[in-house]
Amino acid sequence: SNCTLCDPGKFSNTTGAISCSPCQPGYFASSLGSLFCSPCPNGTFSSGQASFDCQTCGEHETSAAGSSVCVCAPGFFRHHNLSYCVACPFETFKNVSGDAVCDLCPVPSCSNVTGATACSSCAAPAAVNLSELVCLPGFSPDPQQNQCLPCSPGTYSNASLSSCLPCPLGFYSNASQLTACHECPPGSFTNTSGQSSCLSCPP
Repeated sequence: SNCTLCDPGKFSNTTGAISCSPCQPGYFASSLGSLFCSPCPNGTFSSGQASFDCQTCGEHETSAAGSSVCVCAPGFFRHHNLSYCVACPFETFKNVSGDAVCDLCPVPSCSNVTGATACSSCAAPAAVNLSELVCLPGFSPDPQQNQCLPCSPGTYSNASLSSCLPCPLGFYSNASQLTACHECPPGSFTNTSGQSSCLSCPP
């Protein structure tokens, strides 16, 4: 009898085969009669067997060749309640790919941006100008001590503020020296201002 070409997603590299083998996760065969399966290129994946093409990773995701899943790119992590990758918050960083949470910047380094892959030297917190204490964003003046103090968790300050303010409802700050509060993720909330974390919504 005549031989039959293997369907896309399957292969056969032996003579006298009675069936074709499916491509394993992370590999694909796009044409009929494939002798082998090819690994999915970087930035793509195939999660099941017998794939005839690969899917592109989502935003802020990455993958190595031959991957069956995508992981978060450096500077991002996968929140346990979310399916997508979230930027590392202020004062944290992540220099490798993967879904694990971000690391806190080691003292005395800082990160004043989200999605950081490394921490840098902290800026000088204060400068005296015309006998008035001028503080950088993320700090609040303490005239009695003639120095700037970092905003505590639950508060923030930016370039237009002269002192730290509590985060509004629905927002939080979980580190010091923040210039903005983070919005609570879907499924969580704050019931008062000035919170350093969000509460889970009741079922």
